[in-house]
Amino acid sequence: MLIYRIITAALLVLALGVLLVGLPKPLFVSSLLSIILVATWEWVNLSGYKATSSKIAFMGVFLIMAFCIFIWLDFSESFNYGRALVSLYWTVPILGVFVFVTFRNSEFRNTIFRSDTCLTIFGMLLFCVLWISILLISSHESGRSLLLFGISIVVLSDVGGYIFGKLFGRNKLAPEISPGKTWEGFLGSVILPLSALLFVNNTLPILDPLYYAGAGIVTFIFTLLPVILISITGDLFISLFKRASGTKDSGDILPGHGGMLDRIDGLLLAFPVYAAIIFSLVMS
Repeated sequence: MLIYRIITAALLVLALGVLLVGLPKPLFVSSLLSIILVATWEWVNLSGYKATSSKIAFMGVFLIMAFCIFIWLDFSESFNYGRALVSLYWTVPILGVFVFVTFRNSEFRNTIFRSDTCLTIFGMLLFCVLWISILLISSHESGRSLLLFGISIVVLSDVGGYIFGKLFGRNKLAPEISPGKTWEGFLGSVILPLSALLFVNNTLPILDPLYYAGAGIVTFIFTLLPVILISITGDLFISLFKRASGTKDSGDILPGHGGMLDRIDGLLLAFPVYAAIIFSLVMS
């Protein structure tokens, strides 16, 4: 299992490198959309839909909405940053309140996870907000660097949690949601990305988009910390969702890792927050 996990991770890194460097912008954005589409398929599987037609209908509606968002934001022309940022400022708090109440209120959680309609609406909003944040970041002249930096935050957080949890894990973080996660792993999820990206900021600032925004150490930490914490929350939320559906992994498309939704769970909530924060800095 571990060897499959390592090989798959290496291939994912290679594929990400090809996407970031080797593809022109239209194909690059289309590739990211295809990744989201795989995750939407896994979402509807977890939501309890049995009929293939219903799953295809969900993906079709999302594709239509994704195209409408693409046009509404004028992605191919002069990108409308105002519309994108306002969309995130309105929708991110809504998603945050929904997730918070889901964690805190078991009655609300049971109602939501047993309702195909609620899961459909929430899933559609979740993936549309992720798409808006990707378009917002990709539209910038340094969009690929910004994208890589944001992904690095979430990936390093995931790796830090895995390593610290394996080496030092003793105290369970949320045993009723994800038995494997520990408070020691949580600390690793915070420490590794902060340490690694702070090192990059100090030694190779050309790789750090916050450097160009004139961010000092305090701004740097208070930019990364919310993204890290929210990525951990997103991971836990998808774990809660999978537990409610009686499933360990969202799919088996990635050997050793599960499904695509298992890999981007931290990005789902964290990336819109990252996009809103980073552009508030870059554009200020």
